[in-house]
Amino acid sequence: MKILRKITTCFVVVGLFALTSSFVLADKPVLDVVVGSGNTGGTWRTSLIINAALKSMGYDSEMVHTKNCVGTKKYISKNPRPGIVLWTDSKYASDVRKGCKLIPDESTFVTPFSFSNQAMCTLKKHNFTSIENFLKGKKRITVASITSYPNNLYTDLTNQFGIKFVRVDYSGSSKALKGLLAQDTDLLYTEYTKRTISNPDIDCFAVSGDVKGKAVFKDIFPTWSLAKLGQYQYYYGINLTKKQTKDARAALHKIIATDPKIVNAMSVSSMIPGHVLWNRGDRVGTWHTHKELWMK
Repeated sequence: MKILRKITTCFVVVGLFALTSSFVLADKPVLDVVVGSGNTGGTWRTSLIINAALKSMGYDSEMVHTKNCVGTKKYISKNPRPGIVLWTDSKYASDVRKGCKLIPDESTFVTPFSFSNQAMCTLKKHNFTSIENFLKGKKRITVASITSYPNNLYTDLTNQFGIKFVRVDYSGSSKALKGLLAQDTDLLYTEYTKRTISNPDIDCFAVSGDVKGKAVFKDIFPTWSLAKLGQYQYYYGINLTKKQTKDARAALHKIIATDPKIVNAMSVSSMIPGHVLWNRGDRVGTWHTHKELWMK
């Protein structure tokens, strides 16, 4: 009889523990971090940081790797758990050219993540002083770029200097950087990020926006129609209610404003953080206006 009581008590305890655990899990807000790109680049690293931060804030958050636009849309069609996915206007442009669109609207646009400048860089050993000196005696200039960049990107530069600017495309910014380092190209046109800035062999001599100590594209390339082009990143909401969207936005703003790795990367790169963009009035319409530059 005593053994039976012990067994019964054991089952009751286990049952209560399981019930309690289920209530605890049920109380946690769900917000998965979906990655619709590779698992080695900046988007993946940022998503890992966001996922860890959400967990520390009490979210039930999992990493979901959908690899690309097509995989992400297929995932969304399955009516999954609430989630967010980081998207960029340059990626959108590239996806459209491949026949896939992930277009945000007022219900799916959660918040901007950042706005960053573009940069024109070369090797430090070239001792860049001015674009005129750099181009002197050259008949053509090769520029490392990535496939998602707009068509006819350097046409205006070719016309301005009377020298052919030849685009050399790579499948990602890290590979484009390696192309310059290997001296396969004369220049590198890329996003102005900590990785490029901190490279001891690279000199990013001009940028698209306002960065202290840097020349501005519009002054060096006054006829360049894409001189003000920059990278606009935002979070697309997946299966979120209005309240979940609002809560996700608040959580993301807190992470962007306080996480040491994100704060440092954005500060070094002179990026405009998402919460600042949101507070100044950037909404889905802002992104739609800006991404049109990438569709050229």
